[in-house]
Formats: sequence, C-alpha cells, structure tokens
Amino acid sequence: MKVRQLPYRDCNSPGMLEPDRAERDDEGPLEDIELDDDTPAAILDYAREHGYRPAFPRVLPPERFSDARATPDQCAMVNARTGPDDTGPKSEIIRMRLACSCSGWKRPPTSEEFYAAVRAETLDERQTAILYAWSNEANDVEILDGWTEDAYTFRQLAAALERAGIERCAIAEALNRLSM
Repeated sequence: MKVRQLPYRDCNSPGMLEPDRAERDDEGPLEDIELDDDTPAAILDYAREHGYRPAFPRVLPPERFSDARATPDQCAMVNARTGPDDTGPKSEIIRMRLACSCSGWKRPPTSEEFYAAVRAETLDERQTAILYAWSNEANDVEILDGWTEDAYTFRQLAAALERAGIERCAIAEALNRLSM
C-alpha cells in the first residue's frame, strides 16, 4: 500500500511563525481585507506592503445569532455527561476551561463570574479579561457545551464579546458558523 506523504512544515521555527500569504490556501486577494475607516495611512501602507491579514475573523453582530436555549434533545446529543447541578452559573465546561486557561491568575475566575460577565451591561476589567480568556481558549466543542449547559445563548455570548470590545478572537469562526 502506498501512502501519500504531505509536506512537513515546522511552524515553530523562526520565519514560519506566520506563513506567507502565498502559503495560505483560504485567503483571497489583499484588496478584500476589511480595515476600519479610522486606520492610519501608515498602517494601511504597511499592510499592503507586507500582505498583512488579521489572524481571526470578526464576530458577527449579536442580531445574527439565536437567543434560543438548548432543548433537552440537543443537550443529550451534544453534552450527555452533565447533570442539572452543573448548568447555568455552575456550568462544568466553563469551570474546567477557565481553570485550565487561567491557572496562573492570582485569583482564577469561576463559572459564576463568567455567567455574570456574559450578562453584565457594563463590564469591569476582570469581566473583560474573563471573556477574553474564554474567547481565545475555548474550542468548538466547549462553545456548544457552554450553550447546552445554559451558561449563555449564542446571542448573549456575541453581545458580551461586543460590549467587551473583543471583535476578533479565536472562537469567532466557530461562533459565526452557529449564526442563524
């Protein structure tokens, strides 16, 4: 049996930390980059010269997401291991992710703090940091698990990220796929 060998790319070597534009298959021409109107001309020139593209996509506006809670059938399909005591403010998946991602914090955040941060109208520094940690550390499965554990609806999460000023983050692509 013959197996096709894919080219090996060491992404940890210097010079490979950020691949060149030509190496990225999923990107279009540089002209389609969405840059803000208030971006200084020097940054625009640098972006065009070096082929810069933001690392993460922008989270869609909250109106594009459903405000529906997960049904019992959806919960059973996505997250069958969680009991009723591990939902809402005591979400097990939120607690586990924040415990791993924020283990170096002087006072690691709790799932109750995350729950409050998602629903807060005005965010303080700690709540913003908690949302930033979740938005850059959670994976696709954890995003769904948080929804099925009733920690948030997708609209609440998108609105919280918008209020926190976290327009581009690691979960943006996965979250945008879950829009209506």
